[in-house]
Amino acid sequence: MGDFDEIMEKMAQIPDGIVIMTDSHHGVYAPQVFLQSLAATISEVNQRDIDTVLKGPDDVENEWYWEAWDNIEQNAVITTTQGEKYMIYQDGDIFLLKVAAYEQAIKELEEDDESE
Repeated sequence: MGDFDEIMEKMAQIPDGIVIMTDSHHGVYAPQVFLQSLAATISEVNQRDIDTVLKGPDDVENEWYWEAWDNIEQNAVITTTQGEKYMIYQDGDIFLLKVAAYEQAIKELEEDDESE
């Protein structure tokens, strides 16, 4: 199977495989901005982590902001009203990766490896 960059290249060829949600110009507030619009659609994470990130990084008593965001980024599943599932990926900007596209990209790369 290919590395993550190869998977992302394959996913970019799939319609709605990668969707940018929050631009990096938000800096340390990007996770908070992201969750302000999508918190209600997220599953597979602890509500306490969502609440922690929604408080923002400036709250003096919010020392767990980045740990909570990491838990969300690693575990969250976002489900659209059409039932499509997405996972979160952050590399400066915050993206949604369609789970079906991710699995398809991995499968195609594995098939490419087998044919070589």
